[in-house]
Amino acid sequence: MLEAWEVMRMQLRAEIAILSACQTAQGRIDAGEGVIGISWAFFIAGVPTVLASQWKVDSQSTRDLMIAFHRQLANHQLHPVREASKADLLRFAQLEMIQNRHLHHPYHWAGFIIVGDGT
Repeated sequence: MLEAWEVMRMQLRAEIAILSACQTAQGRIDAGEGVIGISWAFFIAGVPTVLASQWKVDSQSTRDLMIAFHRQLANHQLHPVREASKADLLRFAQLEMIQNRHLHHPYHWAGFIIVGDGT
């Protein structure tokens, strides 16, 4: 198991960390600091953007959303038609989920958020 203190000691050179496990956006609330959790540790390690989940989400729908997000990210990197932020790419992936009659309920896609630099 990777702990926040271990992540904070790393020097990462990634544009985004994707934490698709359940409740990875949660953390403890510290006076004057706000929410401190694993996403905060990635910021300290040098990653400006984290994609994380706010609640427990079904594994299969998480897989589908992550595939859709990675497809959006790869397509945007190969063919940047317009300026689309990472937050936009997550929204596009979520819109794909909404169009699927089995995954349209927000339970399947709304728990994921971009934390940090969403551009």
